[in-house]
Amino acid sequence: SIEVADAVEYLAQVTHLLVLEKGVESGYIMEAEMLCKKSLRIKVKLHGANHFVTVNSKICLINIPSMKGNHDDERNFLMEQCLAINIRRNGSNDRTTGIVNAGLANLHKEIASKLPAGNAKTEQIRISDLYRKEALRINMLSLDSSKDYI
Repeated sequence: SIEVADAVEYLAQVTHLLVLEKGVESGYIMEAEMLCKKSLRIKVKLHGANHFVTVNSKICLINIPSMKGNHDDERNFLMEQCLAINIRRNGSNDRTTGIVNAGLANLHKEIASKLPAGNAKTEQIRISDLYRKEALRINMLSLDSSKDYI
């Protein structure tokens, strides 16, 4: 059920916090990653890979330290899915869409930092800048629309 998936995701997030507090060597990374994947599997089975309920599990999985390093393609794929889901559900100008754009900008900047100078590095920086500019545009729209409430 979705309640079980949410509980597993919550355990994954708590385990991830333990990794952040105790360090990568603590042994909690594999457990956090396994819990995130289990939560995502349940949600995908119940609702499909492109349903909005899968977004938190995908972001949880993206943020697990063991996902960093040689898993950039998987992390990018999951973030692109989150972006598409947010646009479809909330629109291209929604604050949550801006947050995912900012995450993609950071990911591509991180990928660029691992590459030697050359065309591939330049392309990753260009992609990062595009996502960053889109995140900034959306955030500026959010600020403009919130002026009425301040």
